[in-house]
Amino acid sequence: MDKIMKKSAFITPLARVRGLGSARSGVGHYIHQRLSAVLMIPLCLWLVYFIVTIAHSNLEEIVFVIAGPLNAFALVLFMSASLYHGMLGIKVIIEDYVHCECIKSGLITGLYLVSYITIIAGVISVLGLHFKYYLA
Repeated sequence: MDKIMKKSAFITPLARVRGLGSARSGVGHYIHQRLSAVLMIPLCLWLVYFIVTIAHSNLEEIVFVIAGPLNAFALVLFMSASLYHGMLGIKVIIEDYVHCECIKSGLITGLYLVSYITIIAGVISVLGLHFKYYLA
């Protein structure tokens, strides 16, 4: 008991050679996943209220309501947070269950590309409605 055990004493020689271990990115991923989930709680409540409010409206009324500044901001925030949250979750699934590194990196790159293009398209769409119908 007089010897102080080092962390490296528990690592096998093969593990030491491979260099496999923690990527040191788990905490940041965990925080981003939880923050996006917490942000989506009030946004989901707003979305349910918004859908119930416009349920029996015609298209012109719906477009004008979406074009309002608070609704446009909330919709952009909801789309961005939910797509980012989903992207983080799918990334973990890909990292855990796809074992071929070339396929894994291709899937993650495609995931980022599709997610960010969708976020940008959603933001441009809502801002387009806002500038066309609310500020006109």
